[in-house]
Amino acid sequence: MNNKTTEYGLVILLLSSSVIYLLEALSLLVFGVNAQELRSFCLIVTMLFFSLALFQMAKTHYLYIIISTLVIGGLWAVSGLRHPNLIPFLKEGSRNFFIECLPYFWIFSYFSKNLAVKDKQPAFFNLLLKIYKIRLVLALLTQSIMFIFPSSNVFEDHMDAANALLVGLVFVTVDNLRKHHRNIRMTILEVMGILYILILGSRGGVMCYASTYLLYFIFANNGKNKSKLILLGLTATFAIYLMLPVIISSFGDSRYVMLFQDGALFHDEQRSLISEIMILNIVQNPWGSGIMADRYILTNSTEIWNVAWAHNIFLELGVDFGYIGIVLGVVYVLYIMINLRIRDNGYLLLVIPLTSSSIIKLLVSSSLWKDPIFWALAGIVITTSYYKKNNYKASYNIKKRDVNILKKEYE
Repeated sequence: MNNKTTEYGLVILLLSSSVIYLLEALSLLVFGVNAQELRSFCLIVTMLFFSLALFQMAKTHYLYIIISTLVIGGLWAVSGLRHPNLIPFLKEGSRNFFIECLPYFWIFSYFSKNLAVKDKQPAFFNLLLKIYKIRLVLALLTQSIMFIFPSSNVFEDHMDAANALLVGLVFVTVDNLRKHHRNIRMTILEVMGILYILILGSRGGVMCYASTYLLYFIFANNGKNKSKLILLGLTATFAIYLMLPVIISSFGDSRYVMLFQDGALFHDEQRSLISEIMILNIVQNPWGSGIMADRYILTNSTEIWNVAWAHNIFLELGVDFGYIGIVLGVVYVLYIMINLRIRDNGYLLLVIPLTSSSIIKLLVSSSLWKDPIFWALAGIVITTSYYKKNNYKASYNIKKRDVNILKKEYE
């Protein structure tokens, strides 16, 4: 489908973090030390392979890479010039964004150019599915080691641990939904993935998983087996409800259990306070306060503790770019939803899991400037829109030429 070097670069990019987490957990378990040298070596190998893939992509997509870097880099530079107080936060955030998020944007754009036309054999989805199956297995192994041996924990917090599982889980879920007969191994992977996310207490992860079923039911089901999907959804919801007492009695240190016992599962006073602070800032600064402004505001707030971002993509866009940021965010999401209704199977299978694991998650957690899957989705949406437009133009020009030929013949 594409040059093998670029495929290897994609595989290494998507699997590197899961491999590093597993090796670090094993190192802590066996030797009792956190092997930082091992992490550094894996990161060097990842950057080497991705550099080779980037070189291959640049042969045909150099202009795309240059323009996207200049546009996004320009936004960061303008934010720093307009708001010098943001410079420390921009420097810190740039390491994550330009090293991880932007490469996802480039490589997913490169692979998704064929999705603009009808693609009944979704080759890119199948490639990603293989990669994310491996990633989910590696993440489950890491979580199992940490669960049995708590001293081997390698994650900074519950969110990082849940994110390691999330994308693989939603890809496996979509693969299970599209098959008439479920594979028992894939079903076990799905069940184990959502169980660990429940134990970790990731409300965003649970929302992403549920929204995957909802988006597939609305856009990809085409009226087939709706009653089965509804029954499956109700059964899953009822099963999770029945499992709560078991989880509470078995896993007392689970964040999900603590939220459930404290009555904070569906209402979080700190999140509400964050939203109030963000909305007040948007009203006071309708043209925006610059990229990373939410970090600056919350870090210097005396009302919020241990929180560094807005936990809502629309509030974050509003704080960063003002009202125009919110409008652009809404238009972008609506555009994705509209395209889900008219695109073919190859596009749907890719965009549904990426939407549920990025935009849905960003409604309640994380930040768009540190979420590579959000930028992977943006790369797919922008690229397919561009190529689809060009395909329509080419088709129109061919039809126009044929009409002109027929006119000349009749004349």
